[in-house]
Amino acid sequence: MKTILVIQLARMGDILQSTPLLAGLREHHPQAHICVLVDDQLREVVENNPCVDEVIGFRIRAFLPFILSPHHTLIEKYRLLKAELQSLESRVFDIVFNLNYTPLGIVLSSLLDAREVRGYRPAPNRGREIIKDRWMNYLFILTSHRRLNRFNLVDIFTHCADAVPSRKRLVFKVRDEDRGFARRFCEEHRISDSELVLGLQVGAGSRFRRWPADYIADLARLLIQKLNARVILFGSRSEAEVGREIELKSKGPEPEAEKLINAIGSTSIGQLAALLERCNLLVTPDTGTMHLATAVGTRVTALFYASAFCYETGPYGEGNIILQANLPCFPCIETVTSCRDFRCKDVITPGLVFEVVKQQVNDCVFQAENIPPDVDVFYSQADGWGVRYLPMVKSGRSVEEIIALWYEGMWRRFFDGDRIDRDSNAHSMLAPHHPRSSQQDVKERLRRFFTDLGLVAGLMKRGRDLSGRYIASEGESLDFEIKDVEELLRHLRQTEPLLGPIVDYYFIERENLYLNGNEFKRELRDLFDGLYKSLRLAQEEFAYDPI
Repeated sequence: MKTILVIQLARMGDILQSTPLLAGLREHHPQAHICVLVDDQLREVVENNPCVDEVIGFRIRAFLPFILSPHHTLIEKYRLLKAELQSLESRVFDIVFNLNYTPLGIVLSSLLDAREVRGYRPAPNRGREIIKDRWMNYLFILTSHRRLNRFNLVDIFTHCADAVPSRKRLVFKVRDEDRGFARRFCEEHRISDSELVLGLQVGAGSRFRRWPADYIADLARLLIQKLNARVILFGSRSEAEVGREIELKSKGPEPEAEKLINAIGSTSIGQLAALLERCNLLVTPDTGTMHLATAVGTRVTALFYASAFCYETGPYGEGNIILQANLPCFPCIETVTSCRDFRCKDVITPGLVFEVVKQQVNDCVFQAENIPPDVDVFYSQADGWGVRYLPMVKSGRSVEEIIALWYEGMWRRFFDGDRIDRDSNAHSMLAPHHPRSSQQDVKERLRRFFTDLGLVAGLMKRGRDLSGRYIASEGESLDFEIKDVEELLRHLRQTEPLLGPIVDYYFIERENLYLNGNEFKRELRDLFDGLYKSLRLAQEEFAYDPI
C-alpha cells in the first residue's frame, strides 16, 4: 500500500486550500494511506476530513522560538527537531508533498525517509539551494508578476501533484456535536429556520486586509433594516474590541438591536464552521473564515483589496462573488508599510457591498449600475481544470488583462499539454477581447507585445536546436552560445516587462535543472522545446490579429 505525506504547516486558510489536493490524491490513489503534517493547534481543520487517514501534529509554536533563538547551537536545534520527528523516523513514505517554501518545511522534507519528494526540496549536495517542481517554479515567479496570473493557489497545488479532483471545492466535514452547538446558538438568539442569516467577518490575518469598522457597522445596519436579516459578527479573540465598536455603531432601536449577534472569539474552528453552514451568505475579506465558509457550502461575497488578489486566493468553488479593488498600485506587498492612503478600501463602500449582497441572496440577474470604474466584480465558476473568476461587468479589457488571459492558455499548454476547447468556458476567457477601433494606443501596445513574443519564441527554438546539437558531442560545452541566447532574452525582458513571466520562468527552471545535475543538456533542450511549442500553439489558439 502506498503511503503519502502532505506537509502543510501554514495557517488555517492555507490548510483548507490544500484540501482539494487531498481529495485529488484520494481519487487518484484510492488505496493509499494519506497523512497530513500540520500545526498541532490547527489539526482540527483536517482531523475529520474523509480523504485523510492520519493527521500528524507538529508543535510549531513551541518549536519556532527555540529554533530562532541565537542562544542555542545548531546541534541543539537539530536534536530538538529529531526528537519532534521521532514518531516519523522509522517510517518510509512513497511520496512527500511539501507545500511550504520555508526553511522548516524544506528541512522536514529532507529528514524524512521518502522515495520521492514533490513541491519544495533541498538540492542534493548543494547546501542551501532548493529544487522546486515546475508548478512551484511558476508560483515562485508570481511574486514579480502577480497581475498577470490567472491561476488559483488551489489549482496550482492539485496540478503540481497530478491530482486534480473531480469536485472543485474545499473540504471540511462538520461534526454532529458542532452542529448541536450551532442549533443551541440559534435557539438562544431566537433565530428561526426560515430567517435570512448573514455573516460578517470583521478581521483578517493581515491588518491591511481588514475592512474599516465604520464600513462594517454601516453594512450591518443596511442588512438589518432593508433585508430584515439576522447578522452574525465573526472574528478572532484579538478582534473583540473591534466587534464591540461595530455593535455600538450599528445597533438601532429595539427590535433591530437583537438582530445583530456578536460571535467574535467565542467558537472553536468546528463551531465556527457549523455557524457558517447555517448562514445564507458570508461577507468577508480574504481570510481563513472565507475559505471555511466555502468548504461547508456557504456562498460568500468576498472583498479583495490591498495585498489580496482574487485570482490567487479567491473563494474556491461555484457561485461566489468577489469585489476586487483595481487601482494602479494593486496588489500591494504586505511587508511594505509606506502606503498611508489605502484608497483601495474606500472604493468598496458599504452601499456597493449591500447592493451586491441583495442581488446575491435574491438570486437576481446582476445589475451593473453604480459599480465604480476602479472596482471589478467577478463570480467564481468551476470547470474540469479548476476554478476561474469571470467578470460580471462587461467592459473593454486592458492590455494587461488581455495578455494575462493569453498567459493562462500558454501556461496550461506548457504544464499540462491542454488544448483549449473553443466551445468551453476556458476559451471564452481566452478568446481575443479586441479593443474598440478607437483605442489605437491599446492595439499598438498589443502589436508590440506579440511581435516581441515572436522574438522570444525564436530564441527558445534556437536554444532548443543548440542544446540538441551538443547532446551528440559530449565533450563540447554549450555555455558560450547558450549565453548569447540568454543575453538576448534578458534584453527583451528589459525592453518589454510583460514578457517577464516567460523569461523569468526560463531562468529559474534552468537553475532547477542544474541543481538536479543529471542529463542537464537533454533537460535543457526539453525546456527550450516545451516553451517554444507552448508559445507558438498558444498564439494560434488565442488567434490575436493586431492589425
